[in-house]
Amino acid sequence: MNPGEILMFGLGGLGVLLVAGVLFVVLRRRKRWALALSGLLVISYIGFFAYQPYLKAEAHAEKYNEVLAYLAVHYPEREFVVAPQQYEEGVVVGQFDVSDERTPEMGVTLQVGENGKFQQVSNWTSGEFPAQQDVWQELEFHYGENYTLDRERIEIAKQGEWVEGELTVFALAIDQQPAIAVYEYSPAGYGLLDLELAEEGSVVFVEAEGMVFVYVDEGFEGETADIMLENGERMSVDASQKGELVVVE
Repeated sequence: MNPGEILMFGLGGLGVLLVAGVLFVVLRRRKRWALALSGLLVISYIGFFAYQPYLKAEAHAEKYNEVLAYLAVHYPEREFVVAPQQYEEGVVVGQFDVSDERTPEMGVTLQVGENGKFQQVSNWTSGEFPAQQDVWQELEFHYGENYTLDRERIEIAKQGEWVEGELTVFALAIDQQPAIAVYEYSPAGYGLLDLELAEEGSVVFVEAEGMVFVYVDEGFEGETADIMLENGERMSVDASQKGELVVVE
């Protein structure tokens, strides 16, 4: 039992003892009746709490089927992983972690209430620490608005990468837009330092650690591209390496 249930069990036990005391006072001339009724009350109370896990298991199984039906109606073209399927100690009855089969590392927590009401109470990620070359994948969860089942899926593809020490730079296509993401990565953790996007068919660049990282979209027309650096200088970049991450030192 969780702390709340233990508290309820204790308060209920005190209530049973109080009622039993009242019975002995009211039926003081019929102690056998008072003893029998008090015993029946205590046995019923203990039996009720002993049967609680079975009641919770049945309720959870019913709500699990409700979740499957809800997802099939509202998201007919998608396949989901729903857990936990069966009730066990520590599980909140009617609360499920739901993730799209295409992205099992992230999802939402659905609460099934009374009268078929559904609520997304939170979102989550698996919490697994990614490899340095895969840290860009967390953008699919954090990019744009908060992740929900209703949010349109963001298509992110890695086009190139550059790794040196704790600095990692990725050339990405985010919904077909060229982008560059800069991460700081170490065994202790990681974080997004910069994210730059440009229009489809153009050039995007980032300055980091005294270098310029350039990504030229496949649809860019021309062999050179002019970019304006932070210091105000204009730099001409060879744009023939389309679809690749170019590093200018």
